[in-house]
Amino acid sequence: MQDPEIQKKKELTWINHSFEQNKKINEKRKQTWLEHSSGQMEEINEKRKDTYKEKTGYDHPMQNPEVVKKVIINIRKTRIQKGHWLPDDQIPYLQLYQRKVNYYTYQSIHTKFTKEELLKRKLSGVSDGIHVDHRYSIKQGFVDGILPWIIGSTCNLEMIPWKENIKKKHKCSISKEELFLLYEQEKITEPLFLQIE
Repeated sequence: MQDPEIQKKKELTWINHSFEQNKKINEKRKQTWLEHSSGQMEEINEKRKDTYKEKTGYDHPMQNPEVVKKVIINIRKTRIQKGHWLPDDQIPYLQLYQRKVNYYTYQSIHTKFTKEELLKRKLSGVSDGIHVDHRYSIKQGFVDGILPWIIGSTCNLEMIPWKENIKKKHKCSISKEELFLLYEQEKITEPLFLQIE
């Protein structure tokens, strides 16, 4: 078995590549696809997937919480540096709270729902579109001082038709007591990632 530290370094190497390095990697991948048949590529991908799962226990790097955490932190830093996002100390408290909730919600969505369910998510106005809804709303969670990882936890998420979500707005479909009870029943003692650096 390969040393865990070496394996972790390999998993995270692509995250630290520059734009030009990633561009070259993508070009190389395209060339590989052109040089192999679809059947050969499927075989290569299955072999890669099996090897990665055998070494790490995950089918894909983005299923690894440590990799996901690193990616989110890097995206955050990049967006702040480019001026797309404001640093935490420069945004209103409600927006900061929403940002924290969204961080934990992202983790919970991919834990609670299947790929097939997530594919049903659509923008408002799309026929049969589904939204992921916070049963106890983000705004009410802010008003009541509820910790963001509780509002963003799996027990507080549900999928509902977009029309219902728009109509619901900031209303809550469960009480605060019900939220805390569900949170305790899931035996969640701490958020997946305690800090967003």
